[in-house]
Amino acid sequence: ASDEIATGEWPDVSSAAAPVVYVRPGGSGDGSIDRPFGTLADALAATPRAATIALSRGAHTLAATVEITRPVALLGVGAGASVVEGPAGASAVRVRSEGEAIAVSLAGLTVRAPAATGEFGVVGVEGAARCTLRDVIVEGGADGLRAERGATVCADGVSVRAAGRRGVAKGRSMDPSPEPPGRTYT
Repeated sequence: ASDEIATGEWPDVSSAAAPVVYVRPGGSGDGSIDRPFGTLADALAATPRAATIALSRGAHTLAATVEITRPVALLGVGAGASVVEGPAGASAVRVRSEGEAIAVSLAGLTVRAPAATGEFGVVGVEGAARCTLRDVIVEGGADGLRAERGATVCADGVSVRAAGRRGVAKGRSMDPSPEPPGRTYT
């Protein structure tokens, strides 16, 4: 392990299954650990079909909703340490697949949106997508997690905070009562 990993700036990627690219706010490199990308959007645009994107400790501010349409793992240092800050009035992360099933994972992150509106939550999942969240804090927005049109959300060690409407929502006709923790939502 390099000194950067040992000091806790980066998540442990030793068991990452896909190529790993790195993101540090303010970076302007090629995605390597020594020259990380500066934004999550840059990393997604430059990565191969399946990849692990390692987010450094710190606030990763999004200019627009991050759209994930292929198998990707977003891996942070830990909930509260690596924070993805969504844009005002929109979802922070939207995972979707119109045809082929895809698996996406978010781990060791806080995902926050100040005022998500519309049909999708802070983290919105739709279609043939399966999104697994581990050690994640979802904060703000109208709905925290939202699964639409057959999508699946698996949550383990997830906390949804300060959602204006619902913590977890399933589809457009979701009963507003909260779901119990430790469940899979489809």
